[in-house]
Amino acid sequence: MKPEEALFGYLASMAEWESKCRDLYRERKAGRIEVSESMRAAMAIYNPIFEKYCSISKAVKRESLSFSSPPQYDVSSETIIAVNIIGIAVVEIRTNHATHDKQFVYRLTLENGEWRLFEKFVIGSAGQLMRDEL
Repeated sequence: MKPEEALFGYLASMAEWESKCRDLYRERKAGRIEVSESMRAAMAIYNPIFEKYCSISKAVKRESLSFSSPPQYDVSSETIIAVNIIGIAVVEIRTNHATHDKQFVYRLTLENGEWRLFEKFVIGSAGQLMRDEL
């Protein structure tokens, strides 16, 4: 699998996760489930995505959860604008997110023959990289 395919697989999975988080939020607001139950359910969906697409050795796992509406993770809104090879086993992919009018940088590393994400940045107005959660 190419790094771009791994990135878009991750984005598609995270888009589904955000959709399910919105459903859980509605259920919680309606009083049908408790906060702790919705958090457990959201983490139960998130953890396998992290394990499948993110570097076990380099990525920092989320301690808290947040989702946005419209979704931050949306394959149809994300366009690759640059792919840079950094060394033998690291690729940097710069994307433009049309819905949120932001650019992101994702860094992937080759681990056991698979491309895995380990860093994500938002590009600031002055072009600086600001660390973001995967």
